[in-house]
Amino acid sequence: MRGSAYNRMGIQPVGVFTELQDSATNNIYVLIPCDSPEDFAAIPARLAADADYQKAAAEFLNAPKSDPAYVRFESSLLVAFDGMKRMVLPAADKKPNVLSCALI
Repeated sequence: MRGSAYNRMGIQPVGVFTELQDSATNNIYVLIPCDSPEDFAAIPARLAADADYQKAAAEFLNAPKSDPAYVRFESSLLVAFDGMKRMVLPAADKKPNVLSCALI
């Protein structure tokens, strides 16, 4: 549901990736494109004000410390380099579905 909340904010496309093979951690990666650091910094407040998001994410957001929703959370802020600033969704019927960047 979080992707939907991002889409409601006009943030598109949001990339969600997993590892190709199972691992001990089964990492999930989320790529959230923003036009500025300020736009990125505003996301938590906008999610907090999104009633649909709050309802859909309630179980996850209210997970008790004795049974957390995740073991580890890591966040990195990356800056796109000139010439490769926008993501392009792969065609749904093409395999493998690899997200790429497009020249603008």
